[in-house]
Amino acid sequence: MNVNKSCPKCGCEYVYIKESYKGQALFCFNLEAGEEGDNSGYYDGCVYKRKAKFVICAECGARVMTVEEFKQIYEKK
Repeated sequence: MNVNKSCPKCGCEYVYIKESYKGQALFCFNLEAGEEGDNSGYYDGCVYKRKAKFVICAECGARVMTVEEFKQIYEKK
């Protein structure tokens, strides 16, 4: 299988896959210090669902590959 390392249209190396998610998060903020607290678990508990069929170039919006191809190449089993 030919592995795409960049967009064949514009050469950009960044892609995205549209996903939907739902859930609730607690945003932590320290009022005395005036800064954000530890929010490393912000998305824990959210439920993600990947509905997209294509991996899209972040620069030009071109289809780079299918999500199935992406899974076979890049996602660990």
